[in-house]
Amino acid sequence: MVPMVKVKSLSDNLNAQFDEVHRSSAIFWIPPISIASSTISILNYYTIKNNCQTKARLTWRLFNGTIVKTDNIDWSSFNVLNASTPDELLNCGGSVEFEAFSDQNLRIPYSAVMCIYETTKSVAFVHSYSRIYNENEDEASLESILHREGCWTLKDTSFITSSAVFHNGPNELNAQKANLTITNSLGKQLSASIPIPKLNPYETYLLTPKEYFCNLEEFLGGELGSAKINFITSGAFGRMLLIWSNQSEKLLTVTHSNFNYSECTTDTLHSSEELCYARVPQLSGIQSSLILYRDHTNNAFDYTDNTITRSPKDIDYYSPLVNEKVSQTVSFSPLTKESLPSRIVTGFLSPPDSSGNLGFECSFGVMNAIYKPKRFHWACVIPRLKSKIILSIYTELFDEPSDDTILNFSLYLPTSKDPIVAKVKLACIDQQIFVDGLEVNKLFPQNTDLSNTQDACYITLFAEYGGFVMFSTLEKENSFALEHSF
Repeated sequence: MVPMVKVKSLSDNLNAQFDEVHRSSAIFWIPPISIASSTISILNYYTIKNNCQTKARLTWRLFNGTIVKTDNIDWSSFNVLNASTPDELLNCGGSVEFEAFSDQNLRIPYSAVMCIYETTKSVAFVHSYSRIYNENEDEASLESILHREGCWTLKDTSFITSSAVFHNGPNELNAQKANLTITNSLGKQLSASIPIPKLNPYETYLLTPKEYFCNLEEFLGGELGSAKINFITSGAFGRMLLIWSNQSEKLLTVTHSNFNYSECTTDTLHSSEELCYARVPQLSGIQSSLILYRDHTNNAFDYTDNTITRSPKDIDYYSPLVNEKVSQTVSFSPLTKESLPSRIVTGFLSPPDSSGNLGFECSFGVMNAIYKPKRFHWACVIPRLKSKIILSIYTELFDEPSDDTILNFSLYLPTSKDPIVAKVKLACIDQQIFVDGLEVNKLFPQNTDLSNTQDACYITLFAEYGGFVMFSTLEKENSFALEHSF
């Protein structure tokens, strides 16, 4: 029997309960330039946040895993690196792996970096979703690891194609048959056994459900659906990059998959009295909703969206997505005396529309009492793409911040080592930052030329109050992208 990937408890994960870590990494899909340009964007948070000195490198590979280029990174003159696709991959695509090495304990084996995908009409970005295991991790010694991934929204129409990417690790992997199940908005399901050929070390593999379900568009009927898949890798974490595209119209958007918790177990909250929460950013002129991947959890729970409580009879039906427009925090409570799972995977979603917009999706989850106060955040922004910062406050878990709370913002540009700094009291900041978001140039009004900044930058926030959650946005023509901060 192939061993299944382990799900670390939320508490251990948040408290960085890993073995000694001297290598931290992430790996990303690189599309051919005919699909999109891609930029891996890295903040030297190792030094800024943790005062760790690192050596770092980028390894660029073809889809078949062959190395075409390696770049060593020297942090001596900058704190932000934006690396574009090298010429060797422009026409064919492949992958890029980022690695940071240190004599000090880096504590967390996955790197908090971003990849930005841009076309002439759209922009999208995503944080690290997969990585190659370190040699001292148990998973690295296994010839194969079974992954059960879900939380994959299907949007397929004649206009949109849904796809997913996963990466193999450093060992050759025998041919396999992956199990793919799709569910439509009525709860009806179709399944297929997907033949995946033998994979080379570090090979990148693309899956497109339309290729295996010839009636997929008809089956979905113009509504959102979902997919889950079981597959094997060797030496690589199986989180997938989820892609929605229209290549002829030069449109693309992305997010990442998550564990299928109907088949993978997670820890629970400490008592049945504790609740989970998710707060939906309210975006002016954009339909944004909380989605709940109902078929990817075994647990029964109630949820309340400010005024309406969904009773068991209302939610005791099979639907892959609960898609509700809400205006405040959504709370989740158990329907039985059992405690809630520590992880309930949710997402923020804007659906496709008739104008040709693909919409966006941001995988989020829930907040609960296991989360400790978080005082330092960092997020990727691109001023030329109208980047905004949005703050949410989880007073249900961290009480109310005082009006005198100081928000310490720093903006790191790729052209200089030192950041631009802004300090403002909570009572004095433009309150739009808590609603629709505040553009980067309004956070740093002394720098009038920020809107002309072409490349990705990073905003950090430090505050003694630990109940903030931060998001950043990108906009281009009709496309909109949202990501949570690290």
